[in-house]
Amino acid sequence: MQQHPSYGQAIARLGATVQVATLSQDGAVAAQAQIILRRFGPFSVAWMPRGPVWAPSLPPDDKNNVLKTIMASFGKSVQWLATPETLPETELFRGHGFAALITPQTLSEIDLTLSADQQLARQHVKWRNRLRHAFKSSLDVRNTPFDSCRHKSLLAYEADQRRRRGYHALPPAFTIAWAQNTLHQTRLFIARKNSQIVAYMLILLHWPVATYHIGYTGGEGRRLSAHNLLLWTASKWLRENGYSRLDLGQVDTRNSPGLARFKIGSGAAVRALGPGMLALPRLIYPRQSRHAAA
Repeated sequence: MQQHPSYGQAIARLGATVQVATLSQDGAVAAQAQIILRRFGPFSVAWMPRGPVWAPSLPPDDKNNVLKTIMASFGKSVQWLATPETLPETELFRGHGFAALITPQTLSEIDLTLSADQQLARQHVKWRNRLRHAFKSSLDVRNTPFDSCRHKSLLAYEADQRRRRGYHALPPAFTIAWAQNTLHQTRLFIARKNSQIVAYMLILLHWPVATYHIGYTGGEGRRLSAHNLLLWTASKWLRENGYSRLDLGQVDTRNSPGLARFKIGSGAAVRALGPGMLALPRLIYPRQSRHAAA
């Protein structure tokens, strides 16, 4: 998601400077990177989250040259932050002066190229039982694009839930900026019981992938296993509309064990991103030694 134009447009609406570097070889795009620029006093920082996006089967030497070209194009005084999309790419970044600061995050992703029966078979038996319970709960589940005016009150439910449970997420202003800029790249799934909202789930669309953004469930929603039904319904809708993967976000078994069990129990596969990495100008462009300068 962080490398999709919709993310850059939403971040720009919030006041950030966003630049896109595109490199071509033989008339075809070899790689593209969306970079967010910030200033902290005298320091210029370039943040490249989960980028670059590489052309399929691009050779390692070409990736090395592409990354070198991207970084050089922003000058020698910039400090770089990056999170490689895959753990093996960490070594590529190390070769350009990056050092790991934050341990790699683990993501959970639902493979939407699988059939509904295959996804059902991957679910943990307790998760599948809760889904069956939800189907019997007479929940009314509907979906619609997120409207930043009509649905703004729903963000307050999640913000209150966030405070009570002590987890972090992108601010509501980001959600509103994304929706206002790309109305039809959102999908809101709402579960009601007796016309009352008991749970919802907001998905951000960046074809061919979608990302679980935020969700809310109250006491009645938990009792009725509404979130299980919402995730199942969202996966079905995305599959039918040609999406290949649903990113459920970070799996944090230490700080959010219940949420981690929910994600993994849904049949999602887990994989590691690269670590959060930092490259200072002096590490990218080391000064020549006196002997070399002579």
